[in-house]
Amino acid sequence: MKCIVHYSAPSGDVEFSEELNGVLLVGRDPGPNGLKLQPEDRTISALAVEITKLKNQVGIKSTNRHEHISLIRDNGNSKLPSGMEIRIDTSFELLIPGESYKHKISVDITGVTSQTKPEGLTVTPFTHDVSIPEERLPTMIALCAYIFYPDDYDNKPMSSDLIAKVLKRKDPASKNLTKRAVENKVQRERDKWDLASKEDLASFYTERNLVTKKMVDDLLS
Repeated sequence: MKCIVHYSAPSGDVEFSEELNGVLLVGRDPGPNGLKLQPEDRTISALAVEITKLKNQVGIKSTNRHEHISLIRDNGNSKLPSGMEIRIDTSFELLIPGESYKHKISVDITGVTSQTKPEGLTVTPFTHDVSIPEERLPTMIALCAYIFYPDDYDNKPMSSDLIAKVLKRKDPASKNLTKRAVENKVQRERDKWDLASKEDLASFYTERNLVTKKMVDDLLS
């Protein structure tokens, strides 16, 4: 398998086109052997993404703390929150959003040998145990409700104060829940997975089916 990585900086200062062998670190300041995105943008992490050549696939790990990275393929697009790892065996593009520019990295993949698995994208399990502690689960379910019912929640997470009020009515175990307690639960979960916002946290859990529409319905209906 052969992989060629292409990047043209929006500033015009950098033209990068090299064969991928091993690991390529990409970001605002990825180190001496990495691909540095130009112009410098503090809204992009120093290390935003790792691209790794495997035997018959390319591994991608998003580590950008600010915005989700977009993965673009011929058969569809997807978002990669911080911490997500995938493997892919077809050519793709990554879009890393900054304050003023979106940085596009193209990876051309050729010469993939036949595999027993179908071609495309494989989500790699986290090395950590991805789970929600039982005492925080009602709060996380309420936080994610807007994803399944965007019109009911103005397409944004409920405030901490509203989550506390709703759960006091809906969940007997949350009768003493306070706004401060909700904020603490959300912050601890964000810190655990190094996520930049409540929206990132909601996407992180719903994309992994750790919070589902049925869970929202069972708790809040």
